[in-house]
Amino acid sequence: MSCNPGTPCYSTKVGYPKGCNTNYPCGVKKITTDDIVYSGANLPCSGINTCDTLTVVIQKIDTFLCESYICEVVAQCSTTTTTTTTILPFTCNPCVTYLLINTTSVPQLYSWTDCYGVVYSDFQILGDQAIQICVCEGSLSYNPEDILAYPIGAGCHPVQDTTTTTSTSTSTTTTTTTFFPIQFCVWSTDFVETSEYNVTTNTLYNVPIDNDLVGVVGMTSTYTKLWKYDPITRTIREWFINSNPDSLAFNRNITHQDQYPNWITNSVIAAVDNNTILTTLNPTSLIYPLGVPGTVLLWKYDISTNSASYGTALFGITATYNATSMMFTTDSKLIVIASRLINSVPTFYLTQYSYPDGLVEVDISLASILFNPSAISLGIYVITHNNEIYLIRTYDSSLFKIDTTYPYAITEVTANLGFQQERIFESSTGECNNVSFTSQFPQCGTTIPKVGETFTYFGVTGTVTTLSGGIAIYGFLSPGYFTQCSALWQPPFYWIANGPPATIVLTFNSPINNVGIVLSILNLGDVFTITTNTEVPTLTANISCYSHVSGNQIITDPSLPGLGGDGQFTITTITPYTVLTIVATNGGNGGPIGLSCDPNAPPTTTTTTSTTTLAPTGFNTIYTHFEAL
Repeated sequence: MSCNPGTPCYSTKVGYPKGCNTNYPCGVKKITTDDIVYSGANLPCSGINTCDTLTVVIQKIDTFLCESYICEVVAQCSTTTTTTTTILPFTCNPCVTYLLINTTSVPQLYSWTDCYGVVYSDFQILGDQAIQICVCEGSLSYNPEDILAYPIGAGCHPVQDTTTTTSTSTSTTTTTTTFFPIQFCVWSTDFVETSEYNVTTNTLYNVPIDNDLVGVVGMTSTYTKLWKYDPITRTIREWFINSNPDSLAFNRNITHQDQYPNWITNSVIAAVDNNTILTTLNPTSLIYPLGVPGTVLLWKYDISTNSASYGTALFGITATYNATSMMFTTDSKLIVIASRLINSVPTFYLTQYSYPDGLVEVDISLASILFNPSAISLGIYVITHNNEIYLIRTYDSSLFKIDTTYPYAITEVTANLGFQQERIFESSTGECNNVSFTSQFPQCGTTIPKVGETFTYFGVTGTVTTLSGGIAIYGFLSPGYFTQCSALWQPPFYWIANGPPATIVLTFNSPINNVGIVLSILNLGDVFTITTNTEVPTLTANISCYSHVSGNQIITDPSLPGLGGDGQFTITTITPYTVLTIVATNGGNGGPIGLSCDPNAPPTTTTTTSTTTLAPTGFNTIYTHFEAL
């Protein structure tokens, strides 16, 4: 009788094989374990096959029990040295791969039986983390209020068996389960393929994606999920990020209400977390049906359900029409790249906003990153890599590194990445985006109100007695921000000096004789003449950027395209004054004016006049900021 692999080895009359073995290892003529064979089907878990002798069967059972003990009790499947990798078979029916997401910030417990039948009790998943496990269906136990569990595929493909053979005659086998929801922090798409991007090697890895959202869309991700956004169909599509092998598994579609014709929606998006997506909207008007230039709002959509409704407006961003790239960091900063018209020239700026209040902390001109005039598309994308911030220019896909501290130097790293122009890049929200910019000066200051209203400036009460000439009054408070050249802080403002010569008169209830003033001047030809009600003051330039002092005037100098001058100046008089007058002759668009503390102000001047009130040392500064919008 012969035995075919995978088929039972028996006949109708033979109970066990005869004459199969004439060796008697025990020295006694008896039936041995070598004389009995296994007659059932192949067993994939233990590796026992049809026609294996009982000796081989016992050896395989012993090996399987030892391996299970080492994996579960001793090593807990946590350490190994990998030399070869094969997919583990499963024995339960069905065996399912699950994605577990801890929605809390603290560790949570879960239990399950794996596809070998091994029971795991009270294992921890760390706060705000996600893992994949192979589960014998029906055995997974967890608290659904704290953990989300998604079946993402049949079988046990994410779990891998790693075998290591030592130099001795003994072989040991342990099992490692390692999960990487993403392998790289940067994703990219050319609107046809979706790829992970390795910044170090400049390599794109195409990732299979289920039910892709085609066309020109925005893209963002977290550690466990990826979204694409089509503003035309108002669809935000969501995928789970899987690994080993890498893939994007479709989860759901989220839609929001139509905002048109009152708003134009931008495709660029950024994820705050797994339930919040940010984008920008531009209001329309009869004159500007495609969006009012310079009026752009950051918009938030709650995607905890499949209907995001109308969303919520958060704050204004400085842009002509929309953002081209956004990145959310672990310290709640929103970094936005957008284009502005500076002297009728489109110029990209990088701006860092605190979230969700919208205070501008850093505002950096990217005018030094030049584009070829024949480029089909223009765009700059912000990404992170190894705790540093990089910029990718779409034209010839050049890579730049930008310093996170003032003066925010930009250095070209790779002149040509070799990618086509129609490609976008984004960094995953979470532990990847763990770096942001440091502002040069603190955010402190006093808003100058409208005419007739009062304000308090370090114990001195001031009144805006005159706003005349080229003054544009807003009906709302615009957020503060840092100046572009010297990075001095501009407090929020209600109005700007714009157009014809503007006169601003501030009256104080107590005399003051030493004040610091900060101007941000974007246009050549701007001249600021400072006078008081006692004498012509002396002006000193403490920090000067494309501007200088001449007598009691501050005058702009030629600057780089898109980057104007600004600076800190000290106004000093021998006789204290109660009236400070600023006459702004605007060569360009002008901008807002504000009062603020000055970290580098000179000491206050002492006086014997009993009625004189001096600003505190280190805080005796009036910031005056002229910024073209």
